[in-house]
Amino acid sequence: MNMLATAQRKMMRRMLGVTLMDRRSNSWLHERLKMRDARMVATRRKWFFAKKIVTGEETWAKKIVEWRPWEKKRSVGRPRARWRDDFRSVLGENWSTVARNNKELFKSTMIQQSLFDCSDV
Repeated sequence: MNMLATAQRKMMRRMLGVTLMDRRSNSWLHERLKMRDARMVATRRKWFFAKKIVTGEETWAKKIVEWRPWEKKRSVGRPRARWRDDFRSVLGENWSTVARNNKELFKSTMIQQSLFDCSDV
């Protein structure tokens, strides 16, 4: 997510014609362009997509997310983080049940996570 924020700030500086040597703060960039933080938008979309996957019926999106390639050999090294690992770390192993049954808890957790991801702006 930090790479996303860095890229966004670089594009904002480019739009304003400001370089790093001008020593403008990130808050100044956000004030001038009035753009939403890309990390917050990405985090919220991720949580909304997870809610859609869990609460929806058998759609193509749900089938793709839950698909496992059976003939693929496992690569060497540490496994890459999956998008569902974030939900498991916050809501526990049965995050899909929480998302289906306790909509208020899921919504409040989503808001907290989106704010937490963007707290170092």
